Amino acid sequence: MTNAARHSRAASIRLRLEAAAGRVTVTVADNGRGGARMIAGGGLAGLSDRVSALGGALRISSSATTGTCVEAALPCES
Repeated sequence: MTNAARHSRAASIRLRLEAAAGRVTVTVADNGRGGARMIAGGGLAGLSDRVSALGGALRISSSATTGTCVEAALPCES
């Protein structure tokens, strides 16, 4: 959310938390200018490393027309 607030120039940011089938998924999406990408040493790469260390996966989609969506899926015991 910090990156979205700082860099995207978004009018809105959505946060979604969902738990199902032994996983918890956190999604942060904005309607900003897009362009987010994972680069070595960058904040999204660091986030990906932390999510991976917990056995999860990080997915990023970002375009100038739809904004950015970052989704972290993590294993979670019931």
